[in-house]
Amino acid sequence: MEKTRKLAMIGKKLKTSPLVKPQIAMLCVLPATVAIVLVSIVPACVVFGLTFTNFEGSFAATDFVKFENWISLFNGTIGGSSGGAEALLDATWVTLKYSLLVIIPMQVLALLSAVIVNKKLYHMSGFFRALFFLPNILGVTVVTTVWNIIFSTNNGPIYQFTQWIGFNTALLGDERISIVLVSIATVWAGFGFSMAIYLSGLQGVNKDYYEAADVDGASTLQKFFRITLPLIVPSMTICLWVSLNSTLHVSDYIYLMTNGAAHTTTLGFFIFDRVVNNKLNYGQSSVISLVFFVFVTVVMGGANSLMKRLEAKYNG
Repeated sequence: MEKTRKLAMIGKKLKTSPLVKPQIAMLCVLPATVAIVLVSIVPACVVFGLTFTNFEGSFAATDFVKFENWISLFNGTIGGSSGGAEALLDATWVTLKYSLLVIIPMQVLALLSAVIVNKKLYHMSGFFRALFFLPNILGVTVVTTVWNIIFSTNNGPIYQFTQWIGFNTALLGDERISIVLVSIATVWAGFGFSMAIYLSGLQGVNKDYYEAADVDGASTLQKFFRITLPLIVPSMTICLWVSLNSTLHVSDYIYLMTNGAAHTTTLGFFIFDRVVNNKLNYGQSSVISLVFFVFVTVVMGGANSLMKRLEAKYNG
């Protein structure tokens, strides 16, 4: 009774505290709100405004072209031969293919690695945890330099092996496999983050479920698919969300490994390349960026809806 009375008194004090007044609460969130407006909303409005201009770096030489940029996008003439609708659609397809080539292997590898670390084999879990996470802390430049050496056609180990087995290929210069090789480098560099998320989810699973399954004679695979996987669906949602977001926006790995050659131009690199190399003005690039935003929003929204259904099914 005494404990209940003390809790009631604390609740009463909180209700009368000046910190819970709406005015104080608004002041607390004001800095974050201002930061979001300045960093996100204002730039987004500027980009939308630029879609109606031919801005190229100087407002003095900028003309208001109305819907000309939007019309050129939909009739396939935006940017001429360098930025037409065909190239844009091709970049969209490459982006989706790259995302699938990265996300599925990365999540499988991350989950297997998390299971291995969670087993604490021979008291080596700390070593394996550091080993698997190490690539994630390396910079993109370091990662791509290492893999460029591995895939080099100038006496690189993979190239020498392909020549030894009689498979003639230019590796990163081969349109058939170039995007796959870039995906391999991305998976190797990024699976450690997902492993850490999965490991956290595995360690949160109640051991009583496994003990009950052992009593019922369940096999290791049955426990994994009927206990472990359903209970780590929230962790899976986080990993898939982060991986999908990064792969849809990728441009750095493409730039540093292939520079968009050999059919590896993604949407992110498409926009970057057209602006940096002056193939499109800022107004045209802004149009494509907004289309890219809608594309990412639709894909991410669909993925989020799917994962929410899985969460509701297994943990609802």
